[in-house]
Amino acid sequence: MAALPNQQNPANTYYANLGTQLEIDKLANGDKENAVTGIWNSILHKIYPAEQGYVVRPEHIVQNGVIDLSAIQ
Repeated sequence: MAALPNQQNPANTYYANLGTQLEIDKLANGDKENAVTGIWNSILHKIYPAEQGYVVRPEHIVQNGVIDLSAIQ
């Protein structure tokens, strides 16, 4: 795999969250979709915290199909 470009300092980013960082670092070509969904779930919980009235929903059903993850308030 080609080397990735230098990334910004992870402080104050979702990558500073240890669980998110470990999952990102484990990603490999061919991983199932749920590996990335778990990472997004972690990120959405950080951006949309339950303490502020948000809920992150998996498989939110909408008129035209299903949204993999959504955050609502």
